[in-house]
Amino acid sequence: MSGTNLLSSGPLVLVNREHPVGADYEPDDLVKLKNVMPSSLVTVKGSDIEGDRTAAQALITMFEAAKADGVTGWQISAGYRSVKYQQKLFDRQVAEYQNQGLSVAKA
Repeated sequence: MSGTNLLSSGPLVLVNREHPVGADYEPDDLVKLKNVMPSSLVTVKGSDIEGDRTAAQALITMFEAAKADGVTGWQISAGYRSVKYQQKLFDRQVAEYQNQGLSVAKA
């Protein structure tokens, strides 16, 4: 990204074990990736997959560079998930394992 200063392109958020975000955190500028990612560069697998607009633009730049180098066939299968939605997915998977006969602890 020649000459691009990412620090000036928007607020960056460091998230890790030492710097967690709250359960109610939601990025300010979420976009539907299907609407902003060129289908000539990447396949977005779901119409409701969201991502931060700045991160999406950086991905487009990366995919364009990859294409110029002959690397294609990119796919996005997941994006931003709220804590509530992630918990729902987790609970659904635990229930599935329990239905298969696993204990709560093993599920």
